[in-house]
Amino acid sequence: MDENNDTHNAISAYFIGPRAENLDNFRGNVTKILKQLKKARIRYADSNGDTDYITSGNKESEQYKRITDRFEKAVNNTANLLGKHSIPFWSPRYQAHMGTDLTMPSLLGYFMASIYNSNNVAIEFVFKSLSFCLTYANNGGGHPRSLL
Repeated sequence: MDENNDTHNAISAYFIGPRAENLDNFRGNVTKILKQLKKARIRYADSNGDTDYITSGNKESEQYKRITDRFEKAVNNTANLLGKHSIPFWSPRYQAHMGTDLTMPSLLGYFMASIYNSNNVAIEFVFKSLSFCLTYANNGGGHPRSLL
């Protein structure tokens, strides 16, 4: 690829890359999200005088160790199977079904929203917010067709 192509350089920042060239950047952002999650939970617990719910005693128990070990093995096995058997939609060589690599901002946003319970978002606000982000006139009243 032409490293002097400004468009290619800009687009390259959005994707993990076919050879995981931006994985360190993605991992760093996931780490930042998790650090903020920890800060938010500790800040909230401290402001209410809450004590640890999951103690070191819990973590040292056989049940805890057995279950967390099973989780770890399941994640490892699933990640290995997906890595070996998934269609390589992230590769520029694969163009079927109009599939392509997912952008890092979308993956990070999805992950971040899911760990902060995005279930309490009103659908009306989503469309108003989306229309604002996309610089549409914000007069739609929340109905998807009004954005067209």
